[in-house]
Amino acid sequence: MSYLKPFSSKLDKKDLERLDRNPLRILDSKNSETQNILKEAPKISDHLPQESLDLLDLIRDTFSNDCNIEIDHKLVRGLDYYASSLHKWLSTPLGAGILYVNKKNTSKIWPFFASGSQNLNDIKRLNHTGTHPVHTDIAISNAIDYINWIGVKKKEDRLRFLQRYWSDKLRGKKNVLVNTPQDIQRSCGIGNVGLKNIKPGKMAQLLFDEYNIFTVAIDGANVHGCRISPNVFTTTEELDSLVNAVTELSQINS
Repeated sequence: MSYLKPFSSKLDKKDLERLDRNPLRILDSKNSETQNILKEAPKISDHLPQESLDLLDLIRDTFSNDCNIEIDHKLVRGLDYYASSLHKWLSTPLGAGILYVNKKNTSKIWPFFASGSQNLNDIKRLNHTGTHPVHTDIAISNAIDYINWIGVKKKEDRLRFLQRYWSDKLRGKKNVLVNTPQDIQRSCGIGNVGLKNIKPGKMAQLLFDEYNIFTVAIDGANVHGCRISPNVFTTTEELDSLVNAVTELSQINS
């Protein structure tokens, strides 16, 4: 904002309104004069914390052989597509998800099922996926209210605490492989733990049958273990039961 203030007289009406309400939106202004002003503007990347820059370098190094990664310093709304499940973070019922499609790409996508809308630019025509339980959709608004009530930061802190509570107790134990990085930039609430003496599928079955602990076995993509997903209401006593169960299983002769 401090850079743009001296040029306020040269901004058009729309960009002038954005200057106070949402200055980042000026970066993708369609006004050619505004774009000329922005050529000498400070880059967002110059003001990122070091941990964010390190994470960016890690992403570029990891995927550089698979795709061409270009950093656009003026990109504000540059995602073409984004899809995600909602049950892990928002605690919606299984099956709820979100799909974002950039407006310029909406007309290029064919829906799974024929839609009543013939407007190719209508995003709603991509939402029809056949018959599904309506409670899944209705619960989304309640889930959003719930996370707003808790607060995103508090939920993140709680989930990080729970993940580190059990994973730190298991790190270094014989036959136990904690696949979750300790680096806070690469982990949060979900963790993964495996055993050298038991395959993930068998481990998950034993945890459920013998200890009433539900996990999801993952055995691929260089990850071999069970996914552990505590929620905010999970207690440390319950996680102690998990630690004890994994410790006992680690002592079984394969």
